[in-house]
Amino acid sequence: MAKHTEIPLGLKVVEKEPLDAKTKVQTLAEAQELAFNGYTCFVVELNKRIEFKEVNGELLHFDFGGYSHPATHPASMIEEEPDKRFLTDGERSKLSNIESNANNYQHPIKHDPSIIEQNSTNRFVSDIEKANWNDKYNRNEIDNKLTAVFEELDWKEAVDNFEDLAITYPLPQNGWTVYVRNLAKKFTWNGVEWAQTSGGEIPLATSSVDGLMSKHDKQKVDNIEENANHYVHPSTHSPSIIAQDSNNRFVSDAEKNEWHSKAAGTHTHNDATTSTSGMMSASDKQKLNGVQENANRYVHPSTHSPSIIAQDSNNRFVSDAEKNEWNSKAAGTHTHTNYVAKTGDSMTGPLTATKSVGTPVLKGINGFQSTAGLAGVCGETTSAGIGYLGVFLNNIRAGVMGVIGDYSSAPETLWAGYFEGRTKVNGNLAVGDVIPDTYELDVVGSVHASGNFFADSDKRLKKRVRPIKGALSLVKKIRGVRFLWRKSGKEDIGIIAQEIEKVLPEVVSTNSKGFKSLNYSVLTAVLIEAINEQQKQIEKLMKLMEGK
Repeated sequence: MAKHTEIPLGLKVVEKEPLDAKTKVQTLAEAQELAFNGYTCFVVELNKRIEFKEVNGELLHFDFGGYSHPATHPASMIEEEPDKRFLTDGERSKLSNIESNANNYQHPIKHDPSIIEQNSTNRFVSDIEKANWNDKYNRNEIDNKLTAVFEELDWKEAVDNFEDLAITYPLPQNGWTVYVRNLAKKFTWNGVEWAQTSGGEIPLATSSVDGLMSKHDKQKVDNIEENANHYVHPSTHSPSIIAQDSNNRFVSDAEKNEWHSKAAGTHTHNDATTSTSGMMSASDKQKLNGVQENANRYVHPSTHSPSIIAQDSNNRFVSDAEKNEWNSKAAGTHTHTNYVAKTGDSMTGPLTATKSVGTPVLKGINGFQSTAGLAGVCGETTSAGIGYLGVFLNNIRAGVMGVIGDYSSAPETLWAGYFEGRTKVNGNLAVGDVIPDTYELDVVGSVHASGNFFADSDKRLKKRVRPIKGALSLVKKIRGVRFLWRKSGKEDIGIIAQEIEKVLPEVVSTNSKGFKSLNYSVLTAVLIEAINEQQKQIEKLMKLMEGK
């Protein structure tokens, strides 16, 4: 006899006599794959026998011998009402993350860093620090990557349940690993079946693949600025927090009242008088313009004290004694006897200059007159180079020149030697106690010039011009040092010639005694190229940082 049982949905299901199960399966999912109307089986994971029946076109399963309400319904069976609507996953996720009393506040795109209060757990970092940290893996990423390496896993996007594995990945490859959400487990395809695996259970989510959070949540998190909060901008501000500048200033009520009380932009003023303030008349303005700044009512005295007169090269005071001495001298036009004229006269024999006391300081030298074109002036000795002057005539070397004078304490107008006009030295020139056998000019001590030193650098004088390669590497091999000169004991800074010779031998010179010198000026070219190389590296790094 058939029995009838009322079920909650108002459907009537005819209960038949118990049937022997046609099969035994391990999981409900496996039974659903084999199910058809009237199919019964024993499910191990449920530890009971179930029966499948078609209700309103849908195949449902029941406890054998009675109705079991399905765990889920398709959305199409649910009738929505005005105050009862379905939400999408995205809407539900968005709604769950909205705080109570949230409003539609539009946070400014940028904040001045100065208004952010930092503390021990919230600090600003530089772009370089962020780039360094972003280039590192966190612990979870390292764990997942190590798991993927050791287990040869290839993570794929998660699915909702086990049955979705076959639908989403119909042709899996070895190592493909998928997280099943409703089972909270991961499964890996081993070539035969999807086998449950352990270790590194859930990968980190990305904007396109689910992981520890959904990809939708990851997209939302990526769009939230660091340290963002549920900030509500106040309707008013205390004036103390407003940053004023040259175009935006607060004014007080008193200032506003004072400005409002002033005259309009266009108004009239009366001219001033000797007793009443007002505008200045045109004649007074002309008079005022003719008065210099800080003018006073000065009356120049009829005489001055000599001490207030500023003397110069053309205006000097002289004493009465000086005037008397000059007045006692010969007149501008007078006569001399026994003299040699400046031009047109000639003489033979020695020319002797004498003075009443001491040794003569000027005389001719008969003994050297046999050399063609020789003219000489000598002091107390005729030794070559000691007060001896010789000249060239008809391309014949007639002598040498030496000038010795006491200039150590002499005034600026006295010199041991003086040349006016162009002077040529055909040979090496030494200044100081040194023999100029290597360099055209050899100086002991420092050289000073009120102008600049120029060296030939015209392109027309050069050939095989090429860039200096690896200039930055060359500079890194050069060191600057502090030192004391052995001879003078003076503190100085510079470069050791023997060290730079190994890097740039072109800038080092060695004299006849083996001592080395350095051409500091040409190092400028190497430094310029090194700066250019370094600038290119800096610009490259800046582009990489901007692309992050």
